[in-house]
Amino acid sequence: MSSGYKNTWLWNLGFSAYWFATSWKWFVVLLIVLPAQVKLVLTNQFIAAGNTAEAAARLADGVKDARWGWVIGIGAVWAVFGPAIFGGLSDRIRTKWGHRQPFIAIGAAMTAVALITLGGAHAYWMLVAGYLFLQVSDDVGTGPYSAMVPEAVPEEHRGKASSIMSMLQLLGQLGSGIVAIVLVRQHGLEAAISAIYLGVASVNIVCAIVTLITVRKVRAGEVHADSKEPFLKQWIRPFRSPDFVWVWVTRFINALGFYLVVEFLQYFIGGAYKQFVIFGFSLPGDTHADQASTATLLLALTLALTGAIGAGVASRFADRWGRKRLIYTSGVIVFCALVPFAFARDLTQAFYLAVVFGVGYGLYLSADWALVSDVVPNKDAAGSDMGVWQMSISSVQLVSGLAGWAIGSLNKSSPLLGYMSAIVFAGCLFLLSTVLVRQVKGSR
Repeated sequence: MSSGYKNTWLWNLGFSAYWFATSWKWFVVLLIVLPAQVKLVLTNQFIAAGNTAEAAARLADGVKDARWGWVIGIGAVWAVFGPAIFGGLSDRIRTKWGHRQPFIAIGAAMTAVALITLGGAHAYWMLVAGYLFLQVSDDVGTGPYSAMVPEAVPEEHRGKASSIMSMLQLLGQLGSGIVAIVLVRQHGLEAAISAIYLGVASVNIVCAIVTLITVRKVRAGEVHADSKEPFLKQWIRPFRSPDFVWVWVTRFINALGFYLVVEFLQYFIGGAYKQFVIFGFSLPGDTHADQASTATLLLALTLALTGAIGAGVASRFADRWGRKRLIYTSGVIVFCALVPFAFARDLTQAFYLAVVFGVGYGLYLSADWALVSDVVPNKDAAGSDMGVWQMSISSVQLVSGLAGWAIGSLNKSSPLLGYMSAIVFAGCLFLLSTVLVRQVKGSR
């Protein structure tokens, strides 16, 4: 197999474009659009049942956490197997365009359709079905794409490649957040939803084309015997490697901490902050909900920008310093930012904590792909193995979705208790993943 790899920033940026679009998509969908749609749909259903607008909003507030949890939880059930299924299929298929590339192209097209479908959803069941379709579409491309890192990138350059991928991931979050802010300010949150989905679909298609052009010379060798095994054996086989298990577990724990914060951040900000003033300036917005949405995006953008800076800096020394040392540093920094964030009620203080969190999280992401690429059990059947690894993030949504019920229950016993507990617990999870990554022996 010719790897087609070029140790240049241009090649790495082109390769990472698909990951940039994936981050752009999930950031704005999970952080802003879908939670807002869930509350909006529930409110409209209660109004249709004969309640006043004010009463319907109160009723929606009482059930939105659990209903939002169900949306992401149902999609995550599929995500336990989806990346490995399509990654394994890409191990077997050989075409003149490559073996991963057709899946990336098909997945991008399906994702665009799923996003446009969600943009027109006006009932709760449509949100659930649309999100499930989006999850399947994402897995079609992401499982095979993940396998291209250990295939195409030599070990001595994976730290740099991983850091650039992480920087693009965070810049994707930054870009989608800025676009969402502009659209919400111009049209209001409810009216901007369809336009945001259309924009995400467009970015998804353009970036997929850029990556496909960049990796056009990456070709596969012969079909490996392991890629012909039944799916269940392919799914279990990587877990026979202790290093792979520890990498999978630590990434799952880390991602769970991140999603516990991100998926419920808008609800937490809306309930915890009565005034939206930062550095003496009041945030724009006609309603409390609009201001809360703007504040959420501001904090998220701060996280993304500082994280991208951290990952960019890490790209200069990641291969010399080692993956695990970056993760050790990251876990401590993130823990020290999240715990006080749960108790902060001043938006300026929250901004400073978001800066710290972003730097720490950027350091973790800069080591993420390099760490697993070092220990992937079978590089000749990397599609299946990397698909199973990718499941460590997507399946987190199942747990974080179920957490919606627990968060809602705690909030009923004491306002904000559920959100605050989730944030503190997330900080502890980041610290735990830092401790456990020491068990990985096959990477430094």
